Amino acid sequence: MAMRASALYAHVRHRLGDEPTEFSSQSLVNDAGKWLIDSHGWKFLSRPPRRLSLRGTITITAATWDEATLTLTVMDPASAFAAYTLLEGDQVEITGGTGADLGFYDVVSTDGAADITLRTSIGAAADAQTDIVGSLELAGLLLPSDISELAGTPSGSVANHSIIPTTMQGLIDARDAGVYPQGGDFYGAITYGVSVGPDGGAPVPRLELYPPPASDDLNSVTIYYRAGWTKITRDDQYSSTPDWFDPLLIQAVRAYSYGIETDTMGQALAEVLLSPMYAATQRRDGVIQRNLGPIRGSRIKRSLGPIGNESVSLTFNYP
Repeated sequence: MAMRASALYAHVRHRLGDEPTEFSSQSLVNDAGKWLIDSHGWKFLSRPPRRLSLRGTITITAATWDEATLTLTVMDPASAFAAYTLLEGDQVEITGGTGADLGFYDVVSTDGAADITLRTSIGAAADAQTDIVGSLELAGLLLPSDISELAGTPSGSVANHSIIPTTMQGLIDARDAGVYPQGGDFYGAITYGVSVGPDGGAPVPRLELYPPPASDDLNSVTIYYRAGWTKITRDDQYSSTPDWFDPLLIQAVRAYSYGIETDTMGQALAEVLLSPMYAATQRRDGVIQRNLGPIRGSRIKRSLGPIGNESVSLTFNYP
């Protein structure tokens, strides 16, 4: 079974001979767990298909700007943001209005009806003006909170159309050139939105699509992903790892704790990576599905060799 947090804390104390001097056992276990989980593409972190929802573009035809609160209040259409869920990285494009500086501005909050608050001013001269116009092109999708890796090729599907993985630069180039994927498909790339929390925080991953969705579409996107380490916050909490993984987790926790205390982190973690236990755990992780079916994304060409023996050559066609 999974390891209880209190048992992992005991391994920290056992390896160090006492409580850690500068760090809590909980923080050391979490740091060690994150390092170990990120060290390899573990199969047990694969999650069932997850459904995401498209967010359509919101067009603003009349709004008022409040310079003091950096708030844009939309009058037309009424309740413009009633169905809007803020995702870190969302931007509103201001395309017109008296005194407004045209451009893109980060959205940091919404009242769920007619107001959005921006990170910066659209211009002091626009204060109290009622003719501000613009749009929110919501091409970003909220990814699962435990995501570590977006897996699969293609990266997912949208109503039976593929999401073709690309770089963010490739997506921008396609958008600027007006180049669309064939057959109604989408290009997709991962980027991160800056936290909108008042005290900052970790950036939030988002899946950018091109072309951007025209309208909301609930649960229409399907992705396959691998999760990351689940943070331990209570002494009675269990690790999110299978029982056969526990010995390696213990080894990592002990090595990480010792490396912190003795300033030998590089050596301590290298010993874990090069250990027979690490190799054995990798093998155990991979054997759960030995048969992966026929090779995808290739052409198979058979031919007869010089003495009549059949040979097989593979020509790979990467998407």
